[in-house]
Amino acid sequence: MKYLKYILISMPLFAIFDFVWLGFVMSGFYKTQLGSLARRSGDALAPNIPPAILVYVLMALGVAFFVLPYCAGKSLGMTFAVGALFGLVLYGVYDLTNYSILVGWTIPLTIADMVWGMVICGSVSALTSLITSKI
Repeated sequence: MKYLKYILISMPLFAIFDFVWLGFVMSGFYKTQLGSLARRSGDALAPNIPPAILVYVLMALGVAFFVLPYCAGKSLGMTFAVGALFGLVLYGVYDLTNYSILVGWTIPLTIADMVWGMVICGSVSALTSLITSKI
């Protein structure tokens, strides 16, 4: 039951954080860096929603089964750090694979996205831990 609680809390957090990051904070950067690789509707990024939902499911599963059990009883700072390490691994595999095989994938995009992976996974891990400790 606790895993389901972790997943149900972390999934919307991932979606909200990513929506703000990709839709507002770094929208111009991603549109420029991705160029013709990006799905668009007019000038806006337009992700394919079903696979995006599956991404959040997988990320929530990772946090629920790998990060939070390891961090049980540890501080929020430690939970953030372990979540950030998880994000570095997760986003690092994705970004470095893309950089190695896609001509248009750039170093600035790779670095920015890997840093974002650390921030989002660390933040969602810590917030999920905090929220579940209160309910």
